[in-house]
Amino acid sequence: MENACLLISSISQSGDDNDRENEVTTEDGYILTVFRIRHGANSTETGCYRPPILLDHSLLCDGSEFVMNPPHSSPGMVLADSGFDVFLMNHRGTTYSRKHRDFDTSDPRYWKFTMDEHAKYDIPVVIDYVLNVTGEKSLYWSGHSQGSQVGFMLLSERPEYNQRIRALFQLAAPGTAHYAKGVWRLLYLVDELFKPLIDFYRSWFGSHEIGLGPNRRFPQQIMQLFCATPYLNEICKNVMYFIVGEPTSTFNFTRWPSYITFIPASTSTWNMLHWGQMAVRNKLEHFDHNPIENMKKYGQTTAPPYNLTKVDVPVYIFWSSSDWLISGRDIEENLLPSLKNGIVKGIYEVPDYNHLDFVTATDNAENVFHRIISVVRKQEEEMCGQSKLADPNTYECHHSTFK
Repeated sequence: MENACLLISSISQSGDDNDRENEVTTEDGYILTVFRIRHGANSTETGCYRPPILLDHSLLCDGSEFVMNPPHSSPGMVLADSGFDVFLMNHRGTTYSRKHRDFDTSDPRYWKFTMDEHAKYDIPVVIDYVLNVTGEKSLYWSGHSQGSQVGFMLLSERPEYNQRIRALFQLAAPGTAHYAKGVWRLLYLVDELFKPLIDFYRSWFGSHEIGLGPNRRFPQQIMQLFCATPYLNEICKNVMYFIVGEPTSTFNFTRWPSYITFIPASTSTWNMLHWGQMAVRNKLEHFDHNPIENMKKYGQTTAPPYNLTKVDVPVYIFWSSSDWLISGRDIEENLLPSLKNGIVKGIYEVPDYNHLDFVTATDNAENVFHRIISVVRKQEEEMCGQSKLADPNTYECHHSTFK
């Protein structure tokens, strides 16, 4: 399996391996790996300011999703080349964060987590680590899909972290994913039809790993061969369409075998059920265990909602009407009404992008990350790096244009 740290090493100018990959331990015992890109391949300036930015990955992915492309279209490298000190999150259970103080991954107790724990434990310890090693008081945040969701959940669960984040740049930001299409709609139907069985599993059998895990070489080789074979590769493409929607014309299918090296990363069955719960109920809530366990964890028999009015940092939302998981209706009806008035500073549609294109399309630098850089440069006058940046107002959407 290709290692993301080695990939970062081969295309960046960071000097010390220990500077690229470090471990932190959460309050509940999970040991997480954090990748750091201090300089890009084309960014060697000294004596200028590099603001820290933390990138958080999507469901069934890990931090490597931000460095899977060549440098000019890998978000982590684009940002490093443009003057950021870049940190990549790897949540518990994913490829590079599979250690625990007391359990190993064969123990079902290891997998008893959902996005609730990502927000409550994973993100705070990584933010504190980043601020400690950089000497900064706050950082920028960019989350993709689940990564954007847990950013909102963090600031609802632990609002003191509003003081440690300068802005949220949320890519393919979900409300509840209630209006998702394709295979996700089918999974939500299964969740509804078999709810008694699912509730029984959740309460009596705990949680387990879902994903390829570290022993992924053989299944990956099969998938890579399948997707590289003429005629069969069309089936491979159609499977991707059904999961995330048709990709933009700038998606490079020749890199699909490389993407399979990293995707899917593992998560817990409870985390998948948490997504199903939110989508079916159309509510952003904590994980609903059962009335007895809920009373122990939350002090009430039902799962409490997240209060997004506690989010008190500038928010920038990137979305696409071609995204099968996150729709404009979801953003307009669920996400925006949940946030305080005036907190959202920009809403940008990226036409024709599916859910993965925000991090894999060959033109994601121009359509997404140069806009982020433009916004930050207005705040950070001494920032390193030079880049031809798009006008951040380009493709800005008013709420009435969602469809």
